[in-house]
Amino acid sequence: MKNTCKIGKNFVLLRSNGEVVLSAKRRRKLTTRIKDYFRSSQTLAFGLIAVLPLLLGYEYLALRASQEHVLEVRNGADVILRTLLKGIGLHSPFYLGIGLVVALGLAIGFRRRGTHIQVAHFFVALFESVLYAVALTYVLTGTIEQFMLSATVQRALHSELMLALGAGVYEELFFRLLLFGSSVYALRHITSFHPVMITLFCAVFSSVLFSLAHYMGFESFTVYSFIYRFLAGMIFCLIYYYRGFGIAAWTHAIYDIALIV
Repeated sequence: MKNTCKIGKNFVLLRSNGEVVLSAKRRRKLTTRIKDYFRSSQTLAFGLIAVLPLLLGYEYLALRASQEHVLEVRNGADVILRTLLKGIGLHSPFYLGIGLVVALGLAIGFRRRGTHIQVAHFFVALFESVLYAVALTYVLTGTIEQFMLSATVQRALHSELMLALGAGVYEELFFRLLLFGSSVYALRHITSFHPVMITLFCAVFSSVLFSLAHYMGFESFTVYSFIYRFLAGMIFCLIYYYRGFGIAAWTHAIYDIALIV
């Protein structure tokens, strides 16, 4: 037996046992909101806005550490990008940050029509990123027996935190957005290979470079650490491909923070 009851502007159905069943109108509204979230959180505009807290935190901690050893604690992808900018005559230490802010403005101005970015979406994206980071911690760190903890160079806590935030911003920007995302887009337009093969090739290529980039500093190469980071890179490519730049960046940052806590 079912009875109809009006709550607010929506009708719901009440079963005889008191269970509430959402009306078709409310189900459609809920489904639309979920679709809006997944669609908007995957866009570049959303991603660039979402990483601003990571960027600001990284740059603030980098400035705190700069009087002691700026080169030692800078994120590797950050150093690569700054070196490339110096190669074309841009020497300011703030050009990358300025560039991201400018890109943010452009992304907002030219974002895809029909995509609605809401403040609530950022909190949901943060929660989603935490879930991915927790899963990544158990899958990867447990599989490789936490060798990363013993291989890591000991630094001050604020330096470790800075590197974690920088990994979320600059490593995802360089290895996922520029290397992986751009190469997938380019190869799909200039070659006739199957899209799946192109995506897999670009993921492997960017993940190999991602893993090798970690040996630019003080850490010695080992097969296990290379495989660990390669697998991490593949997973970040997967998150980037299906969930976008912002969630990939936050997942990476939260995962790295979890390793140092």
